[in-house]
Amino acid sequence: MSDNHPQLLGLSGQPSSVRTSATNLGRSTSVTNAGTSGEVQHVSFLSEHIGSLYLDEGYSDVRLLVEDTAFPAHRVILAARSEYFRAMLYGGMRETMEDEVELLETTVGSFRALLKYIYTGKISLSNLKEE
Repeated sequence: MSDNHPQLLGLSGQPSSVRTSATNLGRSTSVTNAGTSGEVQHVSFLSEHIGSLYLDEGYSDVRLLVEDTAFPAHRVILAARSEYFRAMLYGGMRETMEDEVELLETTVGSFRALLKYIYTGKISLSNLKEE
């Protein structure tokens, strides 16, 4: 970034507010960033976009089979959020090369809640019952 960019954005000298509008996945959003650091925080957008991939077959590269249900998923997201999946999908185990991975010793309901947590960071513990 050139030395002029902070001035063009109103970030030199005095604290100011930068307001930007962006269109993300067809939705118009607006973000305000105050301060002189020049840092823009879009953590909520990141979380929303990753969360939108939950159960989305469009870009999935693995299917997780639980009982009679197949869950489309994304290896890189699973591995980034879970050591278990990182070892399974990138650790040289046979699942590394498989397009479908069967998961035993879990139920559909429990796994659905876990997978949603992996993608969104949200889980409702009150909805889970010991199975």
